[in-house]
Amino acid sequence: MRWIFLQRKRLTLVISLVLALLVLVGLLVNRLGEGRSKLRLPPPADLLQQALERTRQAPSYSYSLTTKLLTPQGTRLLSELQGLKTLPDRVYARGKLFNAPVEIIRVGETAYIKDPFGPKWLAFPGERLGETRVFTAELDPLVLLDFASPPAARWARAGPEEKGLWVLECFPAVPRHPELATQFTDFRYRIGIDPSTRYITRVEVGAKGKKSPTQLKVGLKLADFGHKKKIEPPPHVFYPKGS
Repeated sequence: MRWIFLQRKRLTLVISLVLALLVLVGLLVNRLGEGRSKLRLPPPADLLQQALERTRQAPSYSYSLTTKLLTPQGTRLLSELQGLKTLPDRVYARGKLFNAPVEIIRVGETAYIKDPFGPKWLAFPGERLGETRVFTAELDPLVLLDFASPPAARWARAGPEEKGLWVLECFPAVPRHPELATQFTDFRYRIGIDPSTRYITRVEVGAKGKKSPTQLKVGLKLADFGHKKKIEPPPHVFYPKGS
């Protein structure tokens, strides 16, 4: 009986060692595969440039944009929008702007803003809307990726919400957008790229206020590249005086 017990114990030990060896081999093969895939990737700066060019050339896409300001008093939601864009100059967006509901259509040089209390749309020629530049990123989110100079880029580990993406971190990175560059500094970008299409699908931006202890947080998601949805001027348009 003792001999049988020892044999069983020895068999259990052998099986455990074999299983451990199989797990170790699997991990080594997985690491080797990851290493080979990384070797096939272009340098981060080249990949970023390719992805920027490809994304800017997309004929159409949908987007989700969230902008927050972190202050000592708390977090302020500046914008939370979902939109569609078709090149060269058609945009539809709706959501919240400064915590108020907003719905915007832009066709050519004219922007139409929905009256929140009625069916009418207010029409604003491009020059009037451009005076404030309030809707620059809201109507053209890719301005966030228009840099004053090519940023330094490096590989980053993908987070839970970035699974399946190539992720780059860019610092320093200075956007060409005048309001952002004037009010904020120390911009840090985190950019997610779809490996199969080379489109940019996620962007996270962080920056610090130049004159106040505030932080800017911007989140942008891009999808539906090449969609066929039409964006047309709205009905019931009202032209304010002076427009």
